[in-house]
Amino acid sequence: MSDIYLKEEQAKFLNVAPEKSFRFSGSGPLDETALRLVAKLDEKLSKQSYARVYADRGKGILLLTCQDLLFDAVNLAQVHQTLASFRALNDRGFFQRVYFEYQLHGEDRIYEVVYPRKA
Repeated sequence: MSDIYLKEEQAKFLNVAPEKSFRFSGSGPLDETALRLVAKLDEKLSKQSYARVYADRGKGILLLTCQDLLFDAVNLAQVHQTLASFRALNDRGFFQRVYFEYQLHGEDRIYEVVYPRKA
């Protein structure tokens, strides 16, 4: 499981006690969360440290959770567009499926398979 935030500062604000403020900025690119998602996905797919668990238990499931406080339908569209052109650099085959967990406007959390893509 790995969390995806809009920015590192947002992650620190939500998870580190001394961080008391976080300034939202509308000046960033719309695809920033999508780019962070695919970067984390590629990182996890190529991580050799999962080899031991894979050898003991077989393929696992990876959950990438969206913690972006401002995540909305526009961001989701960017995620889908970015994932459409995603090609793993070094998929070691440790995961059977990768899910992206997100929430839109206070609705129930959604779990969407993002890798491997359907043919």
